[in-house]
Amino acid sequence: MSIDVSCKRQGGEKMTITMSGKTIGENIKLARMQAGISRAKLAEELCGSEVMVYKYETDSANVHPRKLKKIAEVCGVSVEELTAIGA
Repeated sequence: MSIDVSCKRQGGEKMTITMSGKTIGENIKLARMQAGISRAKLAEELCGSEVMVYKYETDSANVHPRKLKKIAEVCGVSVEELTAIGA
């Protein structure tokens, strides 16, 4: 399963990406990368660490709903898009 996602780059430029991750973590990583955001920058926005972002992206740690909402906001996608997982 894949869905189209509108995403904003840091310069405000809009682009369309396809979320086709098999897990929420993969979708977080795809959204972050397509938004042109480093793990360090996302960690800073979340008031967390790069290690925690890595754990979210590799599904080694569960993402609290408030953190998931913030990740979606920073990456310019919706929570629903981050939680849509492929077959």
